[in-house]
Amino acid sequence: MKKSLALIGAALLTVLVLTLFNCCAGEGESVYIGSTVLTDGSSPEPAKNSDISAADSDGSDITETAEERVTLVGAAPSPDEEPVIIIAGSDFQNPESHTKGLLQVKAITDRIRDAGYDTPDAFFFCGDYTGDFEGSRDGFNALNTYIRAWFPSLKTGHMVMLQGNHDFIDIDGLSPAGSNDPHTAPNNKRADEGRYGVFVIHEADYDWYNDERERTEAVGKRLREYLDAKLAEGFTRPIFILSHLQLHCSMRTYLQGDGQWGYYIFDELQRASKAGLNIFFIFGHNHNNGWDDYLGGSSIYLGKGDTIWVSHRDSRDENNLFAPETLGFTYFNAGYTGYYTLCNPRAETTLTMTVIEIDGGEVIISRYSGDGVVNLKAPGVANDYHNESKLVDYGIDDRIYISPQVVRLGQLITLPADLDKAA
Repeated sequence: MKKSLALIGAALLTVLVLTLFNCCAGEGESVYIGSTVLTDGSSPEPAKNSDISAADSDGSDITETAEERVTLVGAAPSPDEEPVIIIAGSDFQNPESHTKGLLQVKAITDRIRDAGYDTPDAFFFCGDYTGDFEGSRDGFNALNTYIRAWFPSLKTGHMVMLQGNHDFIDIDGLSPAGSNDPHTAPNNKRADEGRYGVFVIHEADYDWYNDERERTEAVGKRLREYLDAKLAEGFTRPIFILSHLQLHCSMRTYLQGDGQWGYYIFDELQRASKAGLNIFFIFGHNHNNGWDDYLGGSSIYLGKGDTIWVSHRDSRDENNLFAPETLGFTYFNAGYTGYYTLCNPRAETTLTMTVIEIDGGEVIISRYSGDGVVNLKAPGVANDYHNESKLVDYGIDDRIYISPQVVRLGQLITLPADLDKAA
């Protein structure tokens, strides 16, 4: 908790200083704070994580997104519990070699250790251990072995490893699909029973070309059963839904059908969030072709109450029609560790991993690169590489979310009534 308070304190100090600076600016003067619009009505050139550290952003577009639009329900966990620390990442696909990939992961995890997170309780990895199927077993074994060596606490900790679209589904050591709650994991000797829940969605069940609608529909049904069981037991702790694929739409959806059946998963998460569960959706996958540049590139984070574009509810047989939805849960990418291709000027390409700290009634989320703590969400830019602005109209999300973000357990946001009937 001391580590988190220090990070939060630094961010709040920056907010105070920049706010005072903004108030002192004369009429007509242009002051750029976060991703605000300049006084002349124009937008400033977006800043990248490589240009702005978490301490340099005031979070002007952040603080109102959650606290002022939610209500608090349910009993909070005891503040006397020891914090649970989780490290997450995805897409271990260095184009040169697994060795190069390990060096990159080590650079990031060294900064995480420097921040005091040297004895994590769990490790989540959202798939892709190589750039081709043939090397996926070697990549998986390399990452799995070295992560346990760098963090000895994980030798008896909770390792949740997903399959991605470049991986064989039968790799020895992959986590089973569905429930992966810590007390059911055979390798977790620490048994953090009841501290959090985990549900795994492999790419084989929610596939990247979405060729088989029935597979994703089946995942949605299994997810509903899992979440209904949590509701029945009155579960008030965080639940992490881990997926290789994202839920939001992009040019990849428009051109390739990627994520077109994601509403089967999205609707269930919305329904359960409305009912009171504390859900966090963590993903990987989109690190090429500028697919996610409009949303933040390699650093994406959306909070409760934010807008996310998903398959259009009234045109579900079309893969090129999207609609905005109001998120009822927390949504972020785990952090790409292999590569992120620069396709559009000023797009965020920083390789990162995330740290999740469960401390009492709060979940504290931070993003780290090889240079230290960075913004959870970077400003989005148009994917001109694929003519995005000419073909779709979901807009550019140029806001910044600083690290850390603190999510209070038990927050609810008003969502549509028809979510109670999600199929």
